[in-house]
Amino acid sequence: MAVVRPVLRALGLWLAIVAVFAAKTWLSLRLVDRAAPLADILAGELLTFAPWLPLAPLAFLAARRFPLVGPGRARHVLILLGVGVALALAHILLGVVLAALVSVDAAPLGELLERVRQTIPRAVGPHLVGYAALVAVAHALAFRRDADRRAAALEAALVRAERDRLRMQLHPHFLFNTLHAVSALMTRDVAGARRMIAGLSELLRVSLDDDDDDVPLARELEILGLYLDIQKTRFADRLTITLDVDPEAHAARVPKLLLQPLVENAIRHGVEPRAGGGTVGLAARRRGDRLLLRLRDDGAGLSPRAREGVGLGNTRARLEKSYPGDHHFSLAPHPDGGTLVDIDLPFRRG
Repeated sequence: MAVVRPVLRALGLWLAIVAVFAAKTWLSLRLVDRAAPLADILAGELLTFAPWLPLAPLAFLAARRFPLVGPGRARHVLILLGVGVALALAHILLGVVLAALVSVDAAPLGELLERVRQTIPRAVGPHLVGYAALVAVAHALAFRRDADRRAAALEAALVRAERDRLRMQLHPHFLFNTLHAVSALMTRDVAGARRMIAGLSELLRVSLDDDDDDVPLARELEILGLYLDIQKTRFADRLTITLDVDPEAHAARVPKLLLQPLVENAIRHGVEPRAGGGTVGLAARRRGDRLLLRLRDDGAGLSPRAREGVGLGNTRARLEKSYPGDHHFSLAPHPDGGTLVDIDLPFRRG
């Protein structure tokens, strides 16, 4: 289908040109009172333009192979001019042969060659003009394709830059929060604070190492594990983590550091305020061509006066950049208490 459509478009354009020239010839004859049947005129124009059906692709091929921009332009002009003369002569030859094939009376070879000789002086010029038009169209199409490629590359670069900006926004956010927790721990558990600093160093190294915008969920869970190790040092037995991940879901690609700010939000607003701590659970499932992620905590739930912070706002923005119009993100109170986050993404393998 990808090949058929351009061929059909080219054939349609060719028929439109034949129709335009046939109409012009018919009107011209009517103006000088030399009316001719439209069918005869149309047949004549078909014979005139029929040789371009096999020759036009050669003209496009030459224009693509020897473009008039870039290095070697002077040599390419000469080559294209030579190709144009050759195609013009070939057009004349094919036209004479086609006319002989549809003629009732067979013409000897000598007569056909004489027709070719007589046609060359008056037909080479118009055929070269037609060839130049084809070369111009080929260059216009090439410029259009090149502009589309550059625009697509620029758009991809802008999207990547925005994703990087959003991702880098997370680093100082959780760095500040973790260092704040370390400072609070220093007065009562120096060894634990040192373990948190070591864990934070490893987490920052891992999160900065990969340049990919997205990673397999299995890798995302490894990064999340580093963050959870830090939080377990801080909260000890006050924090319980449950993971329920479908094995098929491990291969799905997700935005890097998608889960960390969500888990941080659950711990900070769900677990930390409670003296007895709490539980944060993460579940991941594949449903056909979708990846479903669910994060729940059993904390106090959403406060009516709570405002969306950096982590949640950043997550919404990154999901919209990565899956515009093809994702779902919701944060709501759970009926049994706590907060529930649901994410629905396209399932994309690495």
